[in-house]
Amino acid sequence: MAENNKSKDPRKVICIPNTLQKSMEGKYFIGQTETLIIGKGLNAWGGLINPVGSYVNIYNTVVTITNFSETPFLAQFWFNSHPPGSGIISDKVSL
Repeated sequence: MAENNKSKDPRKVICIPNTLQKSMEGKYFIGQTETLIIGKGLNAWGGLINPVGSYVNIYNTVVTITNFSETPFLAQFWFNSHPPGSGIISDKVSL
């Protein structure tokens, strides 16, 4: 009878989410905009800006929008390299 050299024990596998891996490498952060006020036919936008020449690739994992009002609104996500207008830098960033 030939011996079976395969182990009958299950293999152990470790799964590390990308966000945890990047956090351990010091390459993950969380940021948020200041409160965006809309109304009277106006629009507001917030962005995650990757400065030209940063030599960093941005990988977006989660986008969350919270509406504290009772008025519904339309939200759109745009990915481009040239945001419209000028902005205000938020200090609500966790590195």
